[in-house]
Amino acid sequence: MARQDVKDEVLYLRAAGVDLGKQFLLACVRTPGAKRAGTWSLDTERFGTTPAEIRKLLARLLEHRVEVVVLEATSDYWRHLYCTLQPHLNLMLVNPAHLKGIAGAGVIPVTPRSSPGRAPPAW
Repeated sequence: MARQDVKDEVLYLRAAGVDLGKQFLLACVRTPGAKRAGTWSLDTERFGTTPAEIRKLLARLLEHRVEVVVLEATSDYWRHLYCTLQPHLNLMLVNPAHLKGIAGAGVIPVTPRSSPGRAPPAW
């Protein structure tokens, strides 16, 4: 994994956050910018919650070579996704209540391919 230790913190250069809902998943992937050093590229995409859609999400995360995926642990929606992704990816499960008060936590950009939403921070 390409990480840098910064004052006892780990910086993942390729990370993703997934907002889990009953009807859809909203994923935001952050990777280093290809055109300029020190910049980031954000890719936001919406997926369904069927097994086929979850496999599409897994394929996209592997395609982006993400090092960590942060999942929001709301209700029981996270369980199936966690069990599907866990053999292939490094996962972190977060409680959204713990993110309150963190500046910028959970805000993801809106692109033409996605709908407005919130996801746990992936960085």
